[in-house]
Order: sequence, then structure tokens, then C-alpha cells
Amino acid sequence: MPRRPKFKRRSAQATTRTGGRWSTPAAILAGLQVFARQRGKELFDADGKLGVTKEDVAAWFAIWDRLRKDKMAPDAATSEQYANVSLDQSLFVKGKVILAIFPFNQIPLYQHYVDGDVQALRRPGDPAGREGEFVEGAYLAVSARSKHPQEAADFINFFVNREEAQKVFKLEQGALGSTKGNEAIKSELSPAEQRTLDAIQTSLKTAGTIPLPPKGQGEVRTLLSETAQEIAFGQKTVDQGAQNFVEKAAAILNR
Repeated sequence: MPRRPKFKRRSAQATTRTGGRWSTPAAILAGLQVFARQRGKELFDADGKLGVTKEDVAAWFAIWDRLRKDKMAPDAATSEQYANVSLDQSLFVKGKVILAIFPFNQIPLYQHYVDGDVQALRRPGDPAGREGEFVEGAYLAVSARSKHPQEAADFINFFVNREEAQKVFKLEQGALGSTKGNEAIKSELSPAEQRTLDAIQTSLKTAGTIPLPPKGQGEVRTLLSETAQEIAFGQKTVDQGAQNFVEKAAAILNR
């Protein structure tokens, strides 16, 4: 498994100095996608099939299993207790963790409940220096069967390119797809929203593209969460969990 000595050292320092921890992201699909890309693979390949092996998934689960055992991530019961709470009741807002993974565009939402600045950090990189970040966004499309394709296209054009629309929507789904639009809204942004925009722009310098998510990816997301929970509670070993995940995920995607 790839070693992440700097990441573990920094996590240990944060835990020692503040008593805080990571919120464990073992069950977050995007995290596994980044990890796979750092290993030169895609979780979902261009054909919509599973692109990782049992060894890849075991390496992912093992990182968080070790952090949990070293008390640098919350125990299984705490993670389960806070898994589905509202944002204002989350581990991060309650001060039970000092580092958490959530989309950049949620920085202003968390800032509303937190004293001090909520800052964006880059995801931990691979020791070999490989980047795994990717570009993902919200999309608008016109159905091929639409009875009003021109009107739909006109709306999308207005929504994406007109300054008045940009200033209303701002960073609701992250940075705008238009560089001109991002410049137009800058003066309208709060400090937290500006940190959101800066973080996204910094990420885009090294982020790559990713295949479109395949049919069944929602089921795979649920499977990952369930498997991570089983490992955390000791119901499966890391190897058993990884084997279970790749077998069931492959079956879902191969339907």
C-alpha cells in the first residue's frame, strides 16, 4: 500500500496539539476516486466498469483503519452517530473533528456555524507526487426529444452567460464554468465565498477530467459506505471488505 508519512505525521500533530481528529472519509466515493487516480487508475473506467482491484480498495480501507486505530479519526460508533445529521449538527461544526472533507461550495454554509475562518486544504497527495483531483460539476442539457429545443438552449445560454443570472446563482454549485462570469461575481462574494472560488481555481491547475459516472454508481456509493462501516465495526477485515466491495461493485456495473 502506498505510504503517506507526511499525511500521517500532520494528522498526528493536529490531534496532539488540538485534541481534534479527521472525520473519517473512508466511505466517501470521491475520495476513493482520487485515490485510484493517484495509482494511475479510475474507479469507473471509460466503459463504465470497475477500474480498481481488491488490492487498491484494501489499500484505501487500510489507511483509514490505521488512522482510526491510532485515534486520529473517530471511532466507528461516533462516525455512525453523526453520519446523517444536519450540517449544523455535524462533527465538524460541533468541534469534534478539525478536518473534514466536503465540497468547496459548502465552505460558506459551514462558515455560518463556525467561529474563525473555515479554510480549504488540498487533498493529501501520493508520495510519488501523482495528483488525483478531478473536475466535476453540475450540468444542463436539452433532451433529444424536447419539443422546444431552441427555448431550452436560450434558457441555458441565459443561465450560463448572462451576468444578472450569474450574480444571483453565484457559487451555489461551485465556481462558474465561465472565467468571465467568475470575474463578474467577485465583488459580490463574501470572504468565505471568495475562499471557495480561490480553492477551486487552485485545484483546477492540476485537476484532470474523469469519465462520466456510469449507471449503478449510486448503488456502488451505498455499497462503499456499508463496507466501510462493516470494517470500522470489526465485522469484516480490511481484506474481506475489499473483496466484498470489488465483487459486488463489479456485479452492479456489469448488469
